[in-house]
Formats: sequence, structure tokens, C-alpha cells
Amino acid sequence: EDFIDTIVIKNIDFNKDRSIILNQNLEGYSKKYGDFKLVRKFDYEFTYNDDDNLKLKNNIEFENEEIIQRESTKDHYFKTLVSKKKGEFLKVVGINVYRKKDGSLHQTINDLKDFGFLSFTSIYTNRDANFDGKDNDFYISKSKESIDDSNVIDAYFSYDEKQNKFVYLNLTGRFITFDSDKKTAKKEKICPIKTAMTRATITDLYEYSDDKKYTLTNSKCELIKYSENGEKILLSRACNKKEKLFCQKASELLIDEYAD
Repeated sequence: EDFIDTIVIKNIDFNKDRSIILNQNLEGYSKKYGDFKLVRKFDYEFTYNDDDNLKLKNNIEFENEEIIQRESTKDHYFKTLVSKKKGEFLKVVGINVYRKKDGSLHQTINDLKDFGFLSFTSIYTNRDANFDGKDNDFYISKSKESIDDSNVIDAYFSYDEKQNKFVYLNLTGRFITFDSDKKTAKKEKICPIKTAMTRATITDLYEYSDDKKYTLTNSKCELIKYSENGEKILLSRACNKKEKLFCQKASELLIDEYAD
């Protein structure tokens, strides 16, 4: 119940078809925080093609527009930095970290690569990636350039008190689980081999170390062949060198392409 609020916008206008007119200024009030005023600083219109894939206007480009994120840590909130080049999709190119106590900029993380923008929500804070029991971790999700695909590959960051900033934990992947007792993270990468029913799976085990990073401690590759309905395992063995190399170089989204 602590998160429930009532927000009222006083001056929303509508077209004849009941679609919203985005005024330059919006005024409203919050049950928890009182009156506020929103100023329209930037907008961009999406269009769709016949294949239902997200297409953007080719003649428009912009840099480092901020998108405030829904989730936050105890002391900080986040805005992703979104940029677009002509003829390309929007990309999340960085993160601005702000202090909650006064709204000042605390840190800019600007070395992100291949983070496509398909959702206003890119940052999540629901995992304790450094096992300290504090609300000071976040991960940012990256996705494919298709509106049908969800955010699936996550990069983990945590606040380092000595450096007074959020640091990358050397952990990025799709299927990651954490063991708080052992302070480890297990990452799986699944790669179909010729068909979706024959898969190579690389399982990497990472250990969280005193230098605030994850270190790879063990890796194995297993090939499993399933029945056509996927209910039975017909074959299970260690990968050969060719299969392991293929999976190491493959995209972590490869299994989705086979599913499609």
C-alpha cells in the first residue's frame, strides 16, 4: 500500500476521436507529493510497416534524450539516454544517475552498446546482485530491433561506496540465476544446432569477488537432443569442439530465431 498514489492531470485536451492532445504544459497534483507541472520538452512519433516491425522516420536524428525510469534504488533514480541516427532504430546509449535527496546528477554511464530502445522501462532494481542486502543494484535490459521481442539480455551494475559510483559487475546475459549463500551467478546460453530440438547449452559459473566483480570459475558445454514434442531427451553428451565454438560465437537470441 505504501506505493499507491492518485495522480490527476488538470488540463488534458482531446481530439474529436477522443485521442489525447499533448499540450506544451500539463498541470496536476499527486495525493502523496502535491502539485506539479510538466513541460513538454521532446516528442517523437513511431510508425509501423506491413510486417508489424517497428520502423522509424528516416530523416530524423537526435542525441541523448532522457527517458525517466520507473524503478529506482533507495538513494538514486535513473534516466536512460536515447539517441537515433538517420535511417536507424532508437538506441539506449547511456544512463544518467540522479540523487534522490536533491535531484542533482550523480553519475553518467555512457559506454553502453547494442541496447535497442523498445520500451520506456529499461532499468530494473529487483535483484541483489552484490549480495549485500542493500537496495543499491540495478540491471539494464537490451533487446532485438523488433517490436515482438521482449527485453532479454541484462547487464548488472552495483553501487560501490569506495568509488562513490555505480560499477559494472562484469556480468551480462540472458538466463542468469543467483545463489546468495555461495555468492555465485550461473549463466546459461542456449544454441540450437541445425534444429530447435538439438541444443548446445553453455553453462558458466561466476563467483562474486572482493573487488566487486564477477569472475568466471567454471564453464561446461552440453549437447541435448529432444524428441519432436520436446518431452523426452534422446541424447545427452558433452559438446565437441565445433559445437562449443559455434555456441560461444552465436547470439544469445539465437533460440528465438529458431522458435520464430
